[in-house]
Amino acid sequence: MFYQTREHHCMIWYIGQIEMRLSHDGKNVPLLVGIQCNIENVYAYIPIFKFHEWITATLESFGESEATTYIFDPNICIDYYKHLREHTNNYIDDEDFLTEDDFDPNKNKMPFNSHTVKLLWADELATNVSSCYGAHVESDAIVTLARCTSYLGIPPSKVLFYDLSELNIREIIVHPNYTRTAEPNYDDVAVVKLESPVKFVPTICGWSIKSMFHSEF
Repeated sequence: MFYQTREHHCMIWYIGQIEMRLSHDGKNVPLLVGIQCNIENVYAYIPIFKFHEWITATLESFGESEATTYIFDPNICIDYYKHLREHTNNYIDDEDFLTEDDFDPNKNKMPFNSHTVKLLWADELATNVSSCYGAHVESDAIVTLARCTSYLGIPPSKVLFYDLSELNIREIIVHPNYTRTAEPNYDDVAVVKLESPVKFVPTICGWSIKSMFHSEF
């Protein structure tokens, strides 16, 4: 169980983002909720909504982007890439809107974690770098931790997809308030721009509301 906390309460940070599954119209929709931290041996997280404005502004600075329209609005985002999202087999609400394609066993075969990518360094560094991952928020953009954007001063050069294909990184933008030597660091977030858009990869949605469904999550 994770607890929402204030920044100054966090004592130790862990590498990783907190995600949850949202069941909607018979599909599993990934939601990016926050960044892990630790408070007196209790797992906690900093909500991703803290970075809402910076992430969307950064994505839009790259050019055409609909980031503010859907990424941080779950009510809109859940319907994007719906036809590619993984089926949920355990619960379908009476109000879910399902189409014939939703029941086609030859479609909708994207695994739930298909939005997740692994950051890769050059071969001579690869064996020394701790595993770092990010999440697709647009077809050509990844959100990851700022600490994952440099190893010995060298940035990652590629990302690895769930199907083991790779794509070069074009640009990395680190949050302006991030300081690598700070512990803990409250602005540990970065946006990675890819060399080209990726087709048929359902993106993750961001949670922009200050509270979740319950105070304990």
